[in-house]
Amino acid sequence: MDLYPERRGGGFFRKAAFVLQVIDDFKNTPVKAGLVSVMLEDGRRPIQKAEGYFVFMDLLPGIYRVCLNGPIYQPLWIELEAGAAPCPVAAVRMLPGSTYPLPEGSCRISGTCAPGACVRLTYTWPDRPLKLLFDYEGGPVIRIFSPSAAALDGRELCISGKEFFTIRQTLDMEDRVYLMDKPLKGSYKKGAAMISYTSSVHADDQGNFFMAVQNSSGKSLNGVIGIPGKKKTEKAVELTGGQQLLLRNFSRESGS
Repeated sequence: MDLYPERRGGGFFRKAAFVLQVIDDFKNTPVKAGLVSVMLEDGRRPIQKAEGYFVFMDLLPGIYRVCLNGPIYQPLWIELEAGAAPCPVAAVRMLPGSTYPLPEGSCRISGTCAPGACVRLTYTWPDRPLKLLFDYEGGPVIRIFSPSAAALDGRELCISGKEFFTIRQTLDMEDRVYLMDKPLKGSYKKGAAMISYTSSVHADDQGNFFMAVQNSSGKSLNGVIGIPGKKKTEKAVELTGGQQLLLRNFSRESGS
């Protein structure tokens, strides 16, 4: 499959600027055609390819805001840079919305907070811990210990409960080498710093939010749900299969 289409003819030349691979977070498979809309903030759309790839063409160098929406997914906005060489391929994950057909054992979390607020859940799998192996200081490349060779493309992660980043691409699965969306700012102990899974959603215009975590293992997941900010709100949660957790007035203003 050609991810980088270039068309010539009559003196006209087209070139790929960047490529998105859109993944269903629960199924860990490419999102099917028709289930997601992808466009730039100004309305320009990409060329859609097989396996969930979307190719943006003929963009001037710079930072672009990409909007992703789907009827069963959470809306998503990300920023990507055009003009880099080679053309970047970035994986993004679509999180389930309230109408997503969740599998048995899923944990459902809903509540209310300030409209538009970011609500972030961090959690760890007791039997599948992620740890920092090595990070190349000043660069966006990282090695992560993963006992189960977990698929991390497009996943948002948190290191030592301090710094959040997203895996854009797997560079070497055998050695667990990944490309991040940005370099780490802090310095962390190699082989010891714990890395948590993260899910971030935004409340709608009425302040309602929803998120879900897949858990059919029969074991509880320890997590923290919060709203980032100068006066951040946090609450420790224990997530079990099939649980429904309701958080009303969960906002910085309420201090819940």
